Amino acid sequence: MYYMKDGRYFYYPFIFVSPFVSGFDCTRDVFPDAKLIISDSGGYQLKAGTKTKADWDSVLQFQERIANIGLTLDIPPVTVKGNNHEYFDESIFNECMEKSVINAERMIEYKVNEKMKTFAVLQGRNYDFIDTWHRAITRNHDYDGFAIPILHIQKQDHVKQFCEQLEFVKSLDTDFHFLGNCTRLATLVFSRLANISKRQFTFDSSTAANALRYGTYYDPYFFIPISLSKYPSKRVNFKIDGRLPCDCPVCSNHTVRQLAYNPMLSMMHNIYIIQRFNEYSSVITKDDDEFRELLEIIVNLKHKKYFEEIVKGVLKVL
Repeated sequence: MYYMKDGRYFYYPFIFVSPFVSGFDCTRDVFPDAKLIISDSGGYQLKAGTKTKADWDSVLQFQERIANIGLTLDIPPVTVKGNNHEYFDESIFNECMEKSVINAERMIEYKVNEKMKTFAVLQGRNYDFIDTWHRAITRNHDYDGFAIPILHIQKQDHVKQFCEQLEFVKSLDTDFHFLGNCTRLATLVFSRLANISKRQFTFDSSTAANALRYGTYYDPYFFIPISLSKYPSKRVNFKIDGRLPCDCPVCSNHTVRQLAYNPMLSMMHNIYIIQRFNEYSSVITKDDDEFRELLEIIVNLKHKKYFEEIVKGVLKVL
């Protein structure tokens, strides 16, 4: 909805699409105004068992019809239990890696749309694992860029792993797409990486859609989740006919009641503030002192327990 030119509130001509969401028969005509379409391969959905099976050939055919950039079909080396992702042991990592390499090589070899760029998906929670996967997937072919899932920091072990992921991305002189993370911390470091490396980085996330699932509305300044559920017992204490303290095109035109009863409006708000913060970050991260100041504010707000480790680790890389 947000990428359509006739949208009521704002227009971003960029979309990240999956064949399992749009359907394998979808064509580019569905998105006539999109300037950049990045197509996921659906590897995670296949691994999680939430979607029917597909192979590299069907994914490639979909991508060539619709995308400017297509991601290779990877086999994520994770177990999937609800929202918890747990790594297998190294032998399973290698098995998933080799299957992913085969898929990537076939997608490169059989691609006929030379206008579409191909980004190889990398996996790994630390520098060595990502490097192993990268060496394997590039042993026979080059790619136009890479994609990588970036960790959400939820425990102490994640801090070092997050920083090693950033370090690896910085080591390659190519474009990247970051999968599934649009936290304030992630967005800030992506912008910093782009500014110091002069490369193109894109990212995606389903966070905005939490409005549809849970009635989640994200605070426009600190990205704190707020419940705008239509059920009063689950909603924060706002005057139902009042307006929220946000100047985005959605909130400026609707009351709390309207957002609570139409979660699509909250999702549009979420998309807008994610993109707005990304634009701010692109400017702020050009200055070393301003970048450090905002980094410390964000980490103190969201990851206070690991404040010193995160700030020191990120600044060492960036």
